[in-house]
Amino acid sequence: MAKTKYEENFPALVEGYAKQGLIEREMALKLGISVTTFEEYKTKIPEFSGAIKRGKEIVDREVEQSLYKRALGYEYEEVKTTTTEGPAGVTTITSKTTKVMAPDVTAMIFWLKNRKPAEWRDAIRLETVDINQALKEAEKLDAAEKRSDAIDTNYSVLDDNPE
Repeated sequence: MAKTKYEENFPALVEGYAKQGLIEREMALKLGISVTTFEEYKTKIPEFSGAIKRGKEIVDREVEQSLYKRALGYEYEEVKTTTTEGPAGVTTITSKTTKVMAPDVTAMIFWLKNRKPAEWRDAIRLETVDINQALKEAEKLDAAEKRSDAIDTNYSVLDDNPE
């Protein structure tokens, strides 16, 4: 049996790499294995593939939540700390300001195209049909069906002149 480079800590490592947003090629490089070997581990070692899925799922959910917030807009608090030195000593002033992040049209479009593609896709494809061509093709199919049926019934269906 060929020696494997697989180590017990690989699942924990790939879960962490996935949480950091690394793609699988980068994970393989960090593990010191080829992409082919990485793919092999994914298919043959459930603990390995499960760790990748868990890591990706966490980050994907965070991105989804951020996209959602960005699409709708939100309020946040900005804190500024200013330190000044004067005759009375060092003075630190902290100010809080509520700011508004306006809804982002691009985020809205992206969200809607993915969540409601039937209503929000870029182009609606219309297909035109030449009715005469369609009828000719239907006749060809009908003739082919008759030939097929004739073979199944010893050609008696094709006989136009009964004897």
